[in-house]
Amino acid sequence: MMGLLGLLVLVVILINFAADSANWVWLTGEQVEPEAPAGKEEVAGPRRVLRDEEDELPPGGFRTPMDRVRPAGDAAATARKGEDEDTGAESPVAEAEGPVGMTLPPAGGATVPADETTLDPALVAAARDDTLGFFRAEWEAALTILAKARNLRPDVMERKALNNVSYSQLFADPERYRGRLITFEDAVLKRLTSFTVPENPHGIERIYEAWFFTRDSGKNPFVLRCTSIPEGIPQGESIDERIRLTGYFFKVYQYESVGGLYAAPMLLGKRLRWIPAPAKPQTDPHFIPYLLGGLALIGTVLGIAVWWFAAHETRVRRSSLARVRMSTHEPGEALQNIQAVDLHEVLQELAEEHREEEEKEEGEEKEEEQEQPS
Repeated sequence: MMGLLGLLVLVVILINFAADSANWVWLTGEQVEPEAPAGKEEVAGPRRVLRDEEDELPPGGFRTPMDRVRPAGDAAATARKGEDEDTGAESPVAEAEGPVGMTLPPAGGATVPADETTLDPALVAAARDDTLGFFRAEWEAALTILAKARNLRPDVMERKALNNVSYSQLFADPERYRGRLITFEDAVLKRLTSFTVPENPHGIERIYEAWFFTRDSGKNPFVLRCTSIPEGIPQGESIDERIRLTGYFFKVYQYESVGGLYAAPMLLGKRLRWIPAPAKPQTDPHFIPYLLGGLALIGTVLGIAVWWFAAHETRVRRSSLARVRMSTHEPGEALQNIQAVDLHEVLQELAEEHREEEEKEEGEEKEEEQEQPS
């Protein structure tokens, strides 16, 4: 009996374990992603440079560039910007304070002690925020920065880089961060493409363009241009990969998308680091027969137990009914030996006993009085 009870408890535990979809990975090979926490405030949409009619984004969508490459001195870029390069419209962005524990760089640009990672101030000065594409001076400066980053060791770049710089900080004060190395941890890569570049003195033949998001940027993308990528990383217009990267903040890059012009912080770096998702465990095909056999055995034992209890209960019921049917006693025979009681006689006996007790108590009190000395 105790063995069957223990077996039932084990079956209940197995049922509760199997009800959790997170425990199916050993059978299906698919990892169940945890749900995102509710109530998280969403950051506003991408920064728009030119105001146009409002357009809606599909769920999970984001603004992406329509013109990916604009070579140096491109006439279309100059025509879009106009004759005066300094007339780019900017939308106001609120000033944001740095995260607790982070030391902000000096205001007014990358005025930091010179080392092997420090950029030439002339390269930093060539950057122009909120311009569509690149002007010739920007393009040449960007190629020079990419060549410098290509020759630096990644650990040196990360050691000199700022951490925890938010999307809002780069827009609020781009001059403070321009030319500084910045590291982004646990970013989400959504698009990775590449393009060839014209012949240049730095020997750069191909540039990779990565559009990524951070936890604080919401639907606002960053863009990184680099000269190499990890082997095996997915490429395309719609991907979802975890990355870590370090790059020089160069400018607020303007790009076309549905509804107008938008802007994203642009970084120039050596390469991004890919953080591949954990490999899905493979289900051992030899284990499945044992699993099915175990389930069949448990089902058989439960079936036998249920049948045995049902049969035993039926036998008990039939035995009790048979004993009742085989009884030879007459209906009133069981009441013949019960003696009738006269209630009046019982009350008289009780009254007599009570009177005798009172007389006895009175006699004892008189004897005690006589024994006391006069």
